[in-house]
Amino acid sequence: MGGNGGNCKANRKIVLKAAQKLPFDFNQGRRRGIHYLINMKTLLAAMGLFLMAGHAMASDAAEGRRLLKAECSRCHAIGRTGNSPNPKSPPFREVVKRYPPESLVEALGEGITTGHNEMPEFIFEPEDIMNIVAYLNTLK
Repeated sequence: MGGNGGNCKANRKIVLKAAQKLPFDFNQGRRRGIHYLINMKTLLAAMGLFLMAGHAMASDAAEGRRLLKAECSRCHAIGRTGNSPNPKSPPFREVVKRYPPESLVEALGEGITTGHNEMPEFIFEPEDIMNIVAYLNTLK
């Protein structure tokens, strides 16, 4: 459930504008060799990934919380406080103490199986999984 596509394009434009302002003389770069140019491209690519990841991190946790509220809150406590509506369902703040959120990625993508039949099987899309993990990390 994205919508970050426009933001990624905006971040790419920022990186490209920054690249245009770099004090780089392409003739000098040819004299120094191709390695200098490759290193500059690598640096710019890393800057772009950093900008895009930083923006995604800011909005992912809120979307992850929304998903968990919609799909899980009828049984689990999803916040920092409160009891789970279903006593058999651990609060997510306790789950993240036992399992690092990143270790749940595969289970969220393939379906979580439990020892009881009350929990429905959820399979989330990759972007939703990253949003959920971002939110769960806020509960640590």
